[in-house]
Formats: sequence, C-alpha cells, structure tokens
Amino acid sequence: MKKLLIVPFLILFFSIFPFSNGKVSENGLDIFGGGRVTQIGVVVHDIEKASQAYAEFLDIDKPQWFLTDAVDKAHTVFKGDSTDARAKLAFFELSNITIELIEPVGGPSTWKEFLDNKGEGIHHIAFEIKDMEKKVELLTAGGLSLLQKGDYEGGHYCYMDGGSKLGLILELLENFNQDEEASRLIEDVPPERVNFIPVKFFSEEVDKETLRLFYGLRVADLSDGLNKAGLPGIF
Repeated sequence: MKKLLIVPFLILFFSIFPFSNGKVSENGLDIFGGGRVTQIGVVVHDIEKASQAYAEFLDIDKPQWFLTDAVDKAHTVFKGDSTDARAKLAFFELSNITIELIEPVGGPSTWKEFLDNKGEGIHHIAFEIKDMEKKVELLTAGGLSLLQKGDYEGGHYCYMDGGSKLGLILELLENFNQDEEASRLIEDVPPERVNFIPVKFFSEEVDKETLRLFYGLRVADLSDGLNKAGLPGIF
C-alpha cells in the first residue's frame, strides 16, 4: 500500500515543481515537451498481481498486459550493448497521467537491474518529446547518461540516468507520425529483402510502370500497398 501512495505524491510533486531552467538547455522546459510528465513507470515482480492491486486501489478495470517486441524488432540496447531484454507491460490511463507497470523478462535491462538492486518501485518518469537525438545530446551534456534505448510500434524511447542529479531515471518518448513511421520502416529493411515499399503519391497521375521498373516491383505491390501498410495516401 505504501508503494501505491507514492504515486499521487509524485503526481502532485511534479505538477508543483517541474524541472526548472536548466543547465541542459537554453530553452528550459522545452527540452521536456513543456515539462509535462506523461507517465510514471513502476517495476514489479508479478504483472498480474500488481495490475490487480492497482486496479482495486484506483477502482478501475484491470488492463490486459502485453509483451514487448523481441530485439530483432525493438532493437533494444542496454548500456551500449544489444540485448534480448523484454518486458510485460500494463498501462493505467488516468485523466492526467499514465501509470505503466513493468515486469522485466529476458536479458539484461534497466528494468531488471532496478528490480534486482532496489526491488519493486518507481523506475522512471516519462516525457513526450520531439527530436530524440538532439534531446539525448543535450541531456548527456548536462551530466545524464544513456541507459537504454529501443523501438516500439509507432515510436522509440530512451532512458536517461538522472540518479546522481535527480534521484530517478528519465524516459524520453518520441512518437512518429505516419510518414515518419513509413520512412523508418523502409530504412530498417535490407535492400536484398525488399519486396514491398510504401511510396507516398502526391498525384494520381504518377506513372506506376516507371516505379515498377525502378524498384523492380509488380504493379500489384504498388496498388495493394494501401491495405498492407494501413497508411492513408501511402501505397
């Protein structure tokens, strides 16, 4: 119960005392998407047990947990090394913030390290940002180190170690729009394995035969792409 009571305290704390101007950016809170904490991450031993406890405490339905992607899709890197770390995640979407429960499984990760060293508890707070690479550079220059990074469907994340300065880990979340996601997917596919590529057309008069010859694709690959990719205006 003590762990559950920490959550409303953190919500209140960060709403009253957001990160002040800092030494990491001339724009102050702009680096953190305006300074609004969007998520609190809690590492747990048992996702089912913890989800039930939070659901009862918050008097809401228990969410279904899911398993994160394997390393071949998530491209997870922990302390500079690729890792097959995965996690069971459950999200409680509240009106002003999201509580994320995390049960680590698989290889080495910041989640597993935290659980092994400190036990269950609050692992991080998260901010939604833009321009991940630039933000990581600014935070690194400010004395924070990159702990872990990876991809998820529709975006990517980085955990920055703020333990020595802030007493906790910061997570940066960057969600892609549809065009950015399509571009990222193309970059991840080796040329020798390309048999479908999403292309955004700005005119219906585009010469598909020219595209077919250029990419070595069947016309069907182009015309059916809209349904395959699920991206309006991209096929």
